[in-house]
Amino acid sequence: EPLLKGTHLSQKIQDLKDTVKRKYGEKVNELQRECVNKRRRTNLPDQAVEIFREWFRTHTANPYPNEDEKAELAERAGVSEAQVSNWFVNVRKRYWKPHSSEGATQIP
Repeated sequence: EPLLKGTHLSQKIQDLKDTVKRKYGEKVNELQRECVNKRRRTNLPDQAVEIFREWFRTHTANPYPNEDEKAELAERAGVSEAQVSNWFVNVRKRYWKPHSSEGATQIP
């Protein structure tokens, strides 16, 4: 065929669009739903972080809150116990030196 022109070109484009929709439409819809349903990561409230930092500073020798302490920290900070646990795991991993005489480096 010579160069596709006018309505013939439009029809070819439409046929290609239809083929793509037919083959991949459900997957595209699934990915769109997945993106919409994903929650974005948010930082903890500043007040919560300050409560956790203070507890950490006063327990540097053993910065592992027990279940009751986690529940109390979560209630005071207005966050879930899982968020409390995750914050302490991350801070110990990033800043705490368990057998060092300094205990912890400065927690930002």
